[in-house]
Amino acid sequence: MAALTVAVMVWAYINMNPASNPPPAVERPQTIQPITASATSAPTADRLNIQEKSNAPWGRDPFRAATVRAVPRTDRPQQVQSDWKLSGILYNSSSAIAIINGKSARTGDTIDNARVVQIDKNTVTLEKNGKRFTITVAKG
Repeated sequence: MAALTVAVMVWAYINMNPASNPPPAVERPQTIQPITASATSAPTADRLNIQEKSNAPWGRDPFRAATVRAVPRTDRPQQVQSDWKLSGILYNSSSAIAIINGKSARTGDTIDNARVVQIDKNTVTLEKNGKRFTITVAKG
């Protein structure tokens, strides 16, 4: 306990004694010169030309809105009202099982005359008579 008291007294003497701890010297701040009109109106070598940069090979300005045209996709399977009811999907990176009409199926299996083409996390793609369509998990 005595050692702690001595340590506190030494710390207080060093940190609280104005003679041993003079205040730090403060530098006067520099005056900032105002920007002149000629500095903002004329393009200089260090300023960027936005139009020139937008035509560069790396692409457009990411902060400007892009013009996007919607193109209908024809390679997606159709979503149709079907005779198949998808109750659930058991999915992981190595295998997937879909519960269709109360039966379990994997990719390549046939359920009620339709072949299971692909099982994703939320959908199952089936093929029947050469036509592909997608079913999703039924709600309710």
